[in-house]
Amino acid sequence: IIYQVDKSSLAADAKAPIYAELKGLRAYYYYNLLDLFGNVPIVTNFEDVGLPSNSTRKQVYDFVDKELLDASPRLNSNVVYSKLTKNVAYSILARLYLNSEAFIGTARWQDCIDMCQKISGYTLAPDFFANFATENQKSPEIIFAVPYDSKAGTLGNYMNSMSCHYLHKMT
Repeated sequence: IIYQVDKSSLAADAKAPIYAELKGLRAYYYYNLLDLFGNVPIVTNFEDVGLPSNSTRKQVYDFVDKELLDASPRLNSNVVYSKLTKNVAYSILARLYLNSEAFIGTARWQDCIDMCQKISGYTLAPDFFANFATENQKSPEIIFAVPYDSKAGTLGNYMNSMSCHYLHKMT
């Protein structure tokens, strides 16, 4: 999608917030790759059809850190359901810094605390289970949601279900 925005006729100032959200979202998925696998290829050029080389865990860590820090000033600062906002970027950065010692061998506790203190606009829901309701858009504690709607054909993220034993649903 970043490639499509690049090729679009949008003005540069109209592209900036779109890039911020898309690059922040890409950084989120690279965070997940960093957490699950460590060293993965970093691919940012859609037109490059060559086989990418693996990046070190430190390079992936630095990429996620830089992408989120670069994107955050251009992200929406309001609480918005299902959008990558400043609060979402700060949350991902907090997780990155919380796990920094395990990821790259350098503790970043104060950076984690600093990012957590930037997150605002959320409270714990009085009913814990309301967060898991089908209609949870009004939850005061969900920082980042990926909405799925079976009527629109979005049935959910199968990544988790494909990694579980088929009888796991019984537990």
